[in-house]
Order: sequence, then C-alpha cells, then structure tokens
Amino acid sequence: MKLITYFFLLLSYAALAGCATGTFATTAENSATDYLLLKEQADQAYAKKQYDIAETEYLRLTDAVPRDADAWFKLGNIYARTHKPEKAIKAYHEAILREPGLSKAWHNMGVVHMRQAANAFLSLQKHAATDDPLNDIALRRLNALYELMPTQQEASQPVVERLKANETEIQE
Repeated sequence: MKLITYFFLLLSYAALAGCATGTFATTAENSATDYLLLKEQADQAYAKKQYDIAETEYLRLTDAVPRDADAWFKLGNIYARTHKPEKAIKAYHEAILREPGLSKAWHNMGVVHMRQAANAFLSLQKHAATDDPLNDIALRRLNALYELMPTQQEASQPVVERLKANETEIQE
C-alpha cells in the first residue's frame, strides 16, 4: 500500500511540475528523481536524528507534494521530539487529513495533547498559591495522566522527569 501511495505521489508531483512548465515528459522524469532524492535525504536525516536537516527537507516535500501523508507525519514527529507541540499537532492533523486511517498520527497527536495537559497542570502547581484548592485537583489529574502515559521510568521519579521520559511514546 505504501508503494502505491509513493507511486501516486510521484505521478502527482510529476504532473504538477509538467503542467507548470509545459514539458511533461522531461520534467516528469526530473521531478520524480528530485522527489525521490529529496525523500531519501529527508528520511536519512530523520533516521540519524538530525532533526534540523530533516525538518527542512520534509517542509520542502510538503510544499512540493502536499498529499504526502508520510512527510507530514514525520514532520509531526520531529516537532514532537523538538518540543514544538503546536506545530506537531498541526503536522499530525495534516497527515490525518490526507490519510484518515493513519493510526500512528492519531496516537502521536494524542500523546502530544496529553503532554500539553500535563505541562499545564505542572504550571498551575508552580504558579498558583499553595493554598489554592486547584493545586490538589491538578495533582490528581496529573497523576491520572501519568497512568495513561506509560514509561520505563520509575514511578518514584520526579514528575518533570517522567514527563520527559514519556517522549519514547511517539510512534514511528
């Protein structure tokens, strides 16, 4: 299925490039080659965790072939791992629009939302007065979130460290 999707994306990219220049045959070959090269460069940088390079390449891919759900998905993963939750959620949403059955994108978007909720409750505890009744509620909700966010870290580990350890929950 993934091979068919890439083939379709290549044809779409080639057709768009050909229509723009009026020289479909030559441009289609060059465009397909350019797309594959760019995709390979992006995937290699992503695999090496060179997220700054991978981000640039995936952004180029999403500009060139906006229908590429995989590029949007990996862009979401990059943003999730580099602590840019709003951008991660937007990228996952774009991936889901293109491929609604992409369960990994739904999952990762949920994980990012849970992290945001946990961060909000942590901030409440940090900034609210100690006698504020919402501190207790925030602590209970924070603990409930941690029950939903399994990690391989010790339960006795500080809350902030458990939140950081949860980064392994992002699916590839």
